[in-house]
Amino acid sequence: MVETGETVTVLGVIVAVCTVLILILRFSIETFAIDNKTWGTKYLQQYLKFFIIGVTVLVVAVPEGLPLAVTLALAYSVRVRDYSNPRSSQKMQ
Repeated sequence: MVETGETVTVLGVIVAVCTVLILILRFSIETFAIDNKTWGTKYLQQYLKFFIIGVTVLVVAVPEGLPLAVTLALAYSVRVRDYSNPRSSQKMQ
């Protein structure tokens, strides 16, 4: 269960970092390469927004891994129980 939670956490970090990088690259290319605008401090606010979006993705992704990890652990333990004791999966009469 811990490994699954850690995996989801790592994936959440990767997705958050990729999101920020893609947003920064897209904005920079559109603004400075295509529109030929010069650098100004007014663009720092846009980059800060991209960072906040990345943090939001991370905060949302990490807690979502907990229910997934618990569900998988429960399913695994039920499966092990059924194989070790076939009568435990029969309906009680």
